[in-house]
Amino acid sequence: MVVSVGHALPVEEARKRIDRDLDKILSSPLPAGLKLGAVEREWKGDTLTASTKASTGIFSLNLGGTLTVSPADVTVDFDIPAMAKAFVSEREIETAVKRELRRLLA
Repeated sequence: MVVSVGHALPVEEARKRIDRDLDKILSSPLPAGLKLGAVEREWKGDTLTASTKASTGIFSLNLGGTLTVSPADVTVDFDIPAMAKAFVSEREIETAVKRELRRLLA
């Protein structure tokens, strides 16, 4: 899934906000009771690579992807495991990602 949100911030400010608030965003309530574990992350230039585990009940899934900051937008690119789609729709995930990015970049 690829999700992009436009912004009017300098790239460095957008990166700073993302880095500062990423843990808070990922610890907020997720659809279908999914909870995320500790996030491993690394910036290379303006691209953040991150991975974590999502779990609900006895199920646990590996998640990972990239977030790239450009002068015009922030693009998140990640795969949604098929099993995750049993708990939450792609549309719900896209809506949540866009909402959080817009709030962060406003």
